[in-house]
Amino acid sequence: MQAEPVRLLLAAAVFLAAVPMHRAFRAAPLLRPLAPAVGRAAAACSCASTVRTRGRLALAATAVQAGSASGKAGATPLVYDGTLTQRQAEFSVEDKIKLARMLDDFGMNYIEAGWPTVFPADRVFFVRARDELDPACFGKLVAMAPLPSAGAGGGPTSTAEALLKTGAVNVGVAVNAASTHGNLGETLETTLELLRAGRADGGVVAHLHNAMHAYRTDAATVTALIGAACKAGADIVLLVDTGGTATPWEVEAMTRHLQGAVQWGDTRLGVDCRDQSELSVAATLYAARQGVGVLAGTVNGFGGSTDLAVVLPVLQLKMATILKSGNNSQKDCGGFL
Repeated sequence: MQAEPVRLLLAAAVFLAAVPMHRAFRAAPLLRPLAPAVGRAAAACSCASTVRTRGRLALAATAVQAGSASGKAGATPLVYDGTLTQRQAEFSVEDKIKLARMLDDFGMNYIEAGWPTVFPADRVFFVRARDELDPACFGKLVAMAPLPSAGAGGGPTSTAEALLKTGAVNVGVAVNAASTHGNLGETLETTLELLRAGRADGGVVAHLHNAMHAYRTDAATVTALIGAACKAGADIVLLVDTGGTATPWEVEAMTRHLQGAVQWGDTRLGVDCRDQSELSVAATLYAARQGVGVLAGTVNGFGGSTDLAVVLPVLQLKMATILKSGNNSQKDCGGFL
């Protein structure tokens, strides 16, 4: 096992162990369903660094419970964790099995677990995960693939078949929203329809990389691309700020416009903000205030993503009124405990 995965694994263990030691979170209603699992993790971890890290890591006490499926304002957000697919560390299959269990115990709603059409090791992981993880945990895993070119390597059909072959309950594709390819929307819609047909009872996800940048230059094209994903039956359309340059107010304005401009149906709108400008946490919270249905990130911001260890306690302790009522007005942004 490489040194970096070991450090992350230990950090995750400390992160879980610290949770039940914080009284405010032990009393929080959303934590109670997770208390037994978190308690077991705490009992198993006697790491000496717990005391030193408790001040920050104990804040990541609980994922937010699921609410309505609409992309419109007022939905309590789901939490989409991408820790396992960050390439800054070369996770072994064993690493990913252990971390998937921890993330499941913690209460993440979705766990992006691999890109099996790109990395052979991820194909092995999903085979083992079906046998080694309990059904509830396996049911949270997401298998992703890049959107193919219309005529390359079998196109949408080949990609959909490869993803469905993994047996993952949740599957999805990533597309560069800034691409100028003329058939991009059609290819995305076709691929998602194939995935939807193969996973009638599972989840289908569309990642729109460079979404914030593309929206700045051509909002109509991004809106049309999202509309195609919704039409094809995607459960989640995740807007990825790949360059990490979007400001919180840009994210809020973009999501507000999209909530009214797209026929969402049962599709959830989500954001995945990156931290190159150190604004990802703020941008994610602005999106939550606007009523975005899915918030993505990683444990402790690993890999430069939004730090869920900061976002989740802020949602729980400082924005509970908004999350319960769906009211995104300024006056409801107080409420310190």
